[in-house]
Amino acid sequence: MNPTIESYLDNVEMLFVYSPIVLQYSVRERDAIGREGYIRIRARLSNNDILEAFEFVTVVAGEINILTYRLQWQTADGQLKKRWDNAGHHKEIATFPHHVRVGTSGEVQPSETMSIQKVLAIIETELLETA
Repeated sequence: MNPTIESYLDNVEMLFVYSPIVLQYSVRERDAIGREGYIRIRARLSNNDILEAFEFVTVVAGEINILTYRLQWQTADGQLKKRWDNAGHHKEIATFPHHVRVGTSGEVQPSETMSIQKVLAIIETELLETA
């Protein structure tokens, strides 16, 4: 069965419902029109960190494609831990346009293509290992 934008966005939201590290979340924006849609979620995590997550997706040939993403993990007081995105800057990075900014210095490093699901799994692993 081919995925729909609505079903994909529902699945993304369920990641936050069932994650062992999400204390609360709110869907800030969500829309699906035809073959494209987006979702923006803000979550408070078990250590009081914040995850701001945004994806813009399309369906092409029966597959979900993440066109744009911005996934920011920060402390409760707003200090950047990591921000993954695929904005079209930092052409010097081997994984252009995919990159991650690390720490308060915002050092730019290469990154694989990311998604809300991947980032939530990374954070879950880190928080659960230190708990």
